[in-house]
Amino acid sequence: ITLSVAASLTIVNCVIQNFTHDGIYLQPTGVLAFSILNTIASGNGNDGIDLSPSGTSGGISGVIDHATATNNGVDGMNVWGDNSTSGYGGPGGLALITIVNSVAANNGNNGINANTTAGHLSVSVMIRDTTASNNLNSGVQADGVSKIILAHSEAAGNGTGIIVTGSAGGYSFGDNHIYGNGLYGTTNVAGTLVVVPFY
Repeated sequence: ITLSVAASLTIVNCVIQNFTHDGIYLQPTGVLAFSILNTIASGNGNDGIDLSPSGTSGGISGVIDHATATNNGVDGMNVWGDNSTSGYGGPGGLALITIVNSVAANNGNNGINANTTAGHLSVSVMIRDTTASNNLNSGVQADGVSKIILAHSEAAGNGTGIIVTGSAGGYSFGDNHIYGNGLYGTTNVAGTLVVVPFY
């Protein structure tokens, strides 16, 4: 499933597997609101789900709920800001993603990846009640100046459980299960997870 121009999109009860590139590739040039529900993206050559707004007005917000991204060549779920040139103040300018009740496992790189650099889309990914397991690089990675927020989720059996690199922000409500990672000589958490209070 590929999208470049639309105001909204809903994907429900789909199985998307064994494609040479991404299973779901959303690259809106405008602002997109989306929902991906009860969907499997597996065995694809690149990412299972790739959210990568582009151009000077790209932006995206939405929810991934009860989705499974497994055995993909690169990332299970990828939120990528660098295809956009809108920057933080431009039209669109935001990627606000919620991932809940989902699984990202056995992927060739990361289970869930969030990335952006200065001057591009602002990326924030909220992850709750989600399992990221047995991924070659990390369960969850935040890179560049992106932000991840973790609640009641699990990262196990990955190369590294959680990676927070560069100037990225990693935040945890302190109720996650991050254990049994480092099969390739790394650690459960690389970088800093800031524990934030419950309210």
